[in-house]
Amino acid sequence: MVDKRRAPTSLWDPFVHMDGPLPWLPRMREEPRRATLSVSAISVAVDGTPAYVPVPRITGERGRETAQVLTSLGVRVHAGFAVLDEAPAGEDVAERALAGLGRVDPPAPFYLVRSGPGTDPYVAALPRLVHEFGGLGDDLGITHLDEAGGLAVFDLLSWSVPRDGDAVVLVVDQPVYVPGGETPATVSAVALRIHRDEGPVAVTAWGEGEPPVTALAAAASVFGGPGPCDAWLGLHEALRSGSVRDGDRVLLRAGHDGRSAWAELEIRSAHGVTS
Repeated sequence: MVDKRRAPTSLWDPFVHMDGPLPWLPRMREEPRRATLSVSAISVAVDGTPAYVPVPRITGERGRETAQVLTSLGVRVHAGFAVLDEAPAGEDVAERALAGLGRVDPPAPFYLVRSGPGTDPYVAALPRLVHEFGGLGDDLGITHLDEAGGLAVFDLLSWSVPRDGDAVVLVVDQPVYVPGGETPATVSAVALRIHRDEGPVAVTAWGEGEPPVTALAAAASVFGGPGPCDAWLGLHEALRSGSVRDGDRVLLRAGHDGRSAWAELEIRSAHGVTS
């Protein structure tokens, strides 16, 4: 029996404690996790002019669809909200980040990490991306990790990435339905190629909440922000500019308001990781 009174120790615990532990989901631990994982490629895409449209301006069938989605999300008063308009084909940040990563051969498992719905309520982003991009194998969509998802996903990757194989992770920071006064200045996506073995950027430890003092002390640089992509965007820029070098340890941090995650990386070969 599971003691449901116990406070969750992991962002995955809401799934573990639904009606007892699921057979395919291992129990997470409170201490930092370590496994032989590495990042072999990072591709990013940022849109500095996202097209948010006030709900009152959306009419016809699109307006009815928007109202239905907002109602399903628990929003009763729709007029104060704005909706991210769908980008033209090939210009969406998720598509651009994946394209920059290049074709994966042989096909690798694909993980899409986002905290909310896509811009098209009738076409799920996950199967659409798998259909459009070659080299993506078995796919899994991950939601409800909020802003910590870009790093908390390592809990899943630590046991799901194939032995001696790769996986593709796409982290999307693209809120679609937002209060009109809180529209973000940018939306972004980060595509990662994760390898189950030694690689150019080793993932040496990760966890939830505050990082250990030892990780903070060992870090040559710290990258982070409230969004799920912020830390990866900072690391990508640092790798491209040369401000982090081979041998450096870096600390990534994501999230806020009690739901946060961190990851410690060791740069072993910075050349060729970014695109």
